[in-house]
Amino acid sequence: MKTFKNILKHFAITILAIVLWTAFSVTGTMRGWWHEPITYEESIEAFVDGTKNRINEEFVGNYALATFSNGILESEEFHSEGKPVDRNTVFQVASLSKWISAVGVMKLVEDGKLQLDVPVSTYLSRWKLPENGFDNNQVTVRRLLSHTAGLTDGLGYSGFEPRVKPQSLEESLTRASDADEGISG
Repeated sequence: MKTFKNILKHFAITILAIVLWTAFSVTGTMRGWWHEPITYEESIEAFVDGTKNRINEEFVGNYALATFSNGILESEEFHSEGKPVDRNTVFQVASLSKWISAVGVMKLVEDGKLQLDVPVSTYLSRWKLPENGFDNNQVTVRRLLSHTAGLTDGLGYSGFEPRVKPQSLEESLTRASDADEGISG
C-alpha cells in the first residue's frame, strides 16, 4: 500500500509540474517572455500610439512607420533626429526585408508558381549558385527560407553612401562592393 501511495504522490507531483510548466510557457509566449509588448490592444491605433510613446521614451534615431489593413494604407508616422524623414526617405533595412520576401515566396507557392522542395537553381535565370564542394541541388527554396541551405555571405553588407549607385543584384551576389571593411566581398 505504501508503494501505491508513493507512486500516486510522484504522479501527482509530475502532473502539477507539467501544468505549471505549461502555464508558464503559454503565459510567456502570449506576453512576449521578458519583452513588454507595445500594446495589449489589438488595433492599429493602439499600436501607433504605443509606438509613439515608446519612441518618446527611448528612441535615438529616425524611423518611418506605415500600417496597413487588408492591403490598404491606414496610417503613416515619421520621427526624425536630424534630417527630416518622410515617405520618400530611403533606409537601409538589411534583414528586416526577410519576412517580406518570405511572404512573397509563399504567395508564389500558394499560386503554384514555385515549389518549396525543388532545387532553387531551377528558378534562377540571371545568376547561378557558385560551384563548390557541395551538392547545389540540395539548396531548395524551403532550405533558403529556413536558413538551412548552408549558404552564407559572411560579408556584413555595409550599404552605399547617399547618391552612390548600388550594384545590381547579380553583381552583389558575385562580388559585393559594400562588404564590411577588411572583407574582400
